Amino acid sequence: MKSNVEKSMLLKEHIKKANYTRGLVINTIVQVEYMLDRLLAEYFTSDNNRYEDMLLLVFSTERITLDSKRRILEVILKKWFKDQHTKYSKNLRYMENQMIPIRNRFAHSPTEYMIKNDGTIIDLIKVKDKQETISFNENQITELKENCQVCIEMMMDLFRIVRQAHPRNDWK
Repeated sequence: MKSNVEKSMLLKEHIKKANYTRGLVINTIVQVEYMLDRLLAEYFTSDNNRYEDMLLLVFSTERITLDSKRRILEVILKKWFKDQHTKYSKNLRYMENQMIPIRNRFAHSPTEYMIKNDGTIIDLIKVKDKQETISFNENQITELKENCQVCIEMMMDLFRIVRQAHPRNDWK
């Protein structure tokens, strides 16, 4: 039987792990959003100063949500880059249905409610009309990170395509 001191130390360790995992997930998804911000700014302007303005004043702000940016990208792809829309529709659906809701849950679930069992499972609470708990284990977190990496690779490919279609006037 564990003493109260041992239980307290174990709980602190579990909270530390939950906070680390939360930061890892949020940071990974923020990197996807960072790439998306730059891709959209790249699409909308060919001038370097305006590119920076688009980032600072529009895309890298709280004015437009990650899901809104995803929708903007989807419209651009449907209209101007149909092949890429077809190629990446699965990634866009993943962003909409999995990545963004998971990010929101990690961002808004209190850490003290995230620990379950031995700290290998993270519980995320969603309260809307009723409280709902979703559990994530280490394999699911790894899968999320891998899928986010696929989304980042998609953005990099789209960057290349957008730059070919809309070269900036300040490039040499």
